[in-house]
Amino acid sequence: MIYKEMLVQVPICSHDKVDLNVCVIGGDEEIKKELSYHKKLNIVEIYDESGLAESENEFDIIISTKYVSSISLNKFLTEKGIAVQPCNGLTDIELFEKVGKLMYINQPYWFFNEDNRIETILFSSKKYHGQADIVRN
Repeated sequence: MIYKEMLVQVPICSHDKVDLNVCVIGGDEEIKKELSYHKKLNIVEIYDESGLAESENEFDIIISTKYVSSISLNKFLTEKGIAVQPCNGLTDIELFEKVGKLMYINQPYWFFNEDNRIETILFSSKKYHGQADIVRN
């Protein structure tokens, strides 16, 4: 559950817009539950990034349980867009370099899941910082 909270709550609480267009890639019931705590979300659910085909500059937030290419993140996010996706630890240099070429802020963060294992998520943003720009929606 903590993993899903981190995927959903950090990007939503970092964005200053209230009526958010959110794309969920590979989501499940726990992600839906976390999203339900927020009002005024327009949510699109797709299985993988191929479902983004005609959504250029459409999403304020992309939440993915799977790797999403940096080109897709850049293309399908709005000018203030935020994306979160899993990564292979704090040393996933290849992913950080790819995404870092197109996104202004790339911030990996880790936490302990219910099994006391470390999970890592990459927060990528065209504008907002995942810690400095937390706002109340």
